[in-house]
Amino acid sequence: DIVYGGDPTEVYDERSEPVPVNTYGRLKADFDKYLAGRTEPHCIVLRPSNIVGPVHPYQSTGTKFLQWLDGQLRKDEPTKVFDDEHRNYVWVEDLVDMVMRLIDSFPTALPEHKLFICGGPDALTRVDVAWLLAEAKGYPLIYQSPDGAQVARLVPTPRAAVDLGYPSPLCIRMCSAQAEEFLGRRFRSLAEALKEDPSRI
Repeated sequence: DIVYGGDPTEVYDERSEPVPVNTYGRLKADFDKYLAGRTEPHCIVLRPSNIVGPVHPYQSTGTKFLQWLDGQLRKDEPTKVFDDEHRNYVWVEDLVDMVMRLIDSFPTALPEHKLFICGGPDALTRVDVAWLLAEAKGYPLIYQSPDGAQVARLVPTPRAAVDLGYPSPLCIRMCSAQAEEFLGRRFRSLAEALKEDPSRI
């Protein structure tokens, strides 16, 4: 999704022109265009939003956003979380299903489209994600400090309060209707995916 400019009035789909705001986005957009123009080998571009999912089944190292957030929600300390950056978080297993569907269709039933937007149905902030995770796992969002004060675990924070060191689009809302039609079902919402088995997070 980093290939888009972040217009808060727009819902991006396969017809939307990339308007990258940083070098990483420009490189991705250029490579997507290169792949889409190939006839041999036949290339299909999946353009996902932020990917989240359960703990990696084969390794425990590395910290992904959802696992980092889970760790923070277990602590008795406040955590700053962006409240104005919107993304259509996509569950990793839905993305895997999409890839497997493409593999199964090769080479006799290739899709007519060469680009698929892949994002969950809801454009969420990181605060939204934290609330959903806390609800799914039963975490209280308030803790008691040693002096007896009631303290919020989440501190909603505008992204502008943090220097990322590079420009990044703030609001990217995406429509995945074309991918869902090919897959034969809709992508799960983050709330649905988290509630399926919270213990895997």
